[in-house]
Amino acid sequence: MDIYDKENNLLSNLHPTSKPEILQPVIKEIVTASGFRTHKKPIKMMGRNMEAFIYDNNIL
Repeated sequence: MDIYDKENNLLSNLHPTSKPEILQPVIKEIVTASGFRTHKKPIKMMGRNMEAFIYDNNIL
């Protein structure tokens, strides 16, 4: 999970390698508690088509 500021500067990168499934509850809590919105965006990464989930908040 990458966290960016409103100028699109990377603030943090969370990448748990031993238990990657821990990110889903963390993301859900952040989105629920802070009023973030979720958007899906198709992307191409390493030659594969994928979906990225973008979270944004008008407060920032």
